[in-house]
Amino acid sequence: MCELYARGYTSLGKRSDTAPNPALLRADGSYGHARELTLTLTLTLTLTLTLTLTLTLTLTLTLTLTLTLTLTLTLTLTLTLP
Repeated sequence: MCELYARGYTSLGKRSDTAPNPALLRADGSYGHARELTLTLTLTLTLTLTLTLTLTLTLTLTLTLTLTLTLTLTLTLTLTLP
């Protein structure tokens, strides 16, 4: 296996513009192996439904009911690239 992957490189360009992948930077300043690279996708879906019902009776009574329902779904997928 290429030693550059072990030093945090995930793609190569010119010597002047090639650097280790910042996503692999560790707290101690070293870089992890390219196989440690992960991809996290987060999808958030918010659905709001508002229902208003107005009922008028012959007794001149008006009743208004408003119902608001909010549903939030968050899906997080983390992939470790080979």
